Amino acid sequence: MRMSVELGGRVIARSDDAVLLFEPGRYPVAYFPTRDIEEGVLEPSDHESEHPDLGRTIWFDVGGRRGAWHLMDAFYEEDERIVGHSADPYHRIDIRRTSRHLPVRAGDQVVAGTHAPLALYEFGEIGLVES
Repeated sequence: MRMSVELGGRVIARSDDAVLLFEPGRYPVAYFPTRDIEEGVLEPSDHESEHPDLGRTIWFDVGGRRGAWHLMDAFYEEDERIVGHSADPYHRIDIRRTSRHLPVRAGDQVVAGTHAPLALYEFGEIGLVES
C-alpha cells in the first residue's frame, strides 16, 4: 500500500514499502523506510526503546516536532486521507482512489491504461482496477 505523510502543507514521506504494525489493544503504527522520507526532515533524538518482537528502536524528531508521527498534519493511504487511524486489513476490504499509473498489457503491448484507478486491498494484498 502506498502511504504518505504531510507536514506543513507538503508531503515529507511517501512509500510503497511502508509497513503497518497491528498489535492487540493498540492503534496501528506505520513504519517508513528512511529512504522514502524527505532528506533533512528526521532529526536525531536521544530516545531509544526496546520492542519485544522488533528489538532495539531508535527514535527521531520530525520537522522539529518531538513525539513524531502522531503530530503530523495528515496521513494518506494511496490518495485518500486517513481519518483516525488505518483500517485493519485483516478484518475488511478497502477501496482507495489512487493516482498510480495502471497499464493493461496483452503480452508486451500496452492496450489500455489509466492514471485514476481504484486500489482494492484485501488481507494485505493489492489489486488495481480501472475507474
